[in-house]
Amino acid sequence: MEKFFKSWVNFDEMITPKIIVVIYWILMAITVLGSFVTMFTGNFVSFLFGVVSLIFGIIGVRVGCELVILSFNIYKTLKKISDNQNKNIIDNLNENQGE
Repeated sequence: MEKFFKSWVNFDEMITPKIIVVIYWILMAITVLGSFVTMFTGNFVSFLFGVVSLIFGIIGVRVGCELVILSFNIYKTLKKISDNQNKNIIDNLNENQGE
């Protein structure tokens, strides 16, 4: 429990990628429902608008959520690279001090 609390306070583990999945499904439901309401409550133009909003809405929600998750994946990869470089620097310093 202490490790979980420490990682929570120090922002070592991100919760936003987990929340994005829930937000994604909520936005998908809103997009689909809104598009169907638009398609079936009006004339032919509103039907076409509903179809277009359904297609582009689904794609837009997906791309937007993927971009947010991608930014967190980039951060995670950069953190691994940084930690690895710091470890290598410390190892080199320790080797040089031993000589």
